[in-house]
Amino acid sequence: MNATDRDKIDKLLRELARVHATEEGRRARFRCVLALARNGNLLGIFEGTVEGRIADKSHGNHGFGYDPIFIPEGFKDTFGELPAEVKNTISHRAKAIRALSMKLQQLEPGD
Repeated sequence: MNATDRDKIDKLLRELARVHATEEGRRARFRCVLALARNGNLLGIFEGTVEGRIADKSHGNHGFGYDPIFIPEGFKDTFGELPAEVKNTISHRAKAIRALSMKLQQLEPGD
């Protein structure tokens, strides 16, 4: 299927049309899992999540994918509206990369 991000957003919003944005049925989570391996040995798995909800309609032009309809907990704006500096601090990818970075700093050469 060659659906665009806009097509995917529109489909999800149609499917959630009867569920108000403040209801439990709009709860959402972004999740990122990274694995670190060297020479066939798994050195670690690193995860980041961000909880939130799906907005009633698309807002903002930043980001990609579902960013224009995902409102992270504690915010009123979608990922599509938030400045990159904010999103890149709280996002699921940022959290997973920070965890991976900590592991990389602990590795000895040859680990």
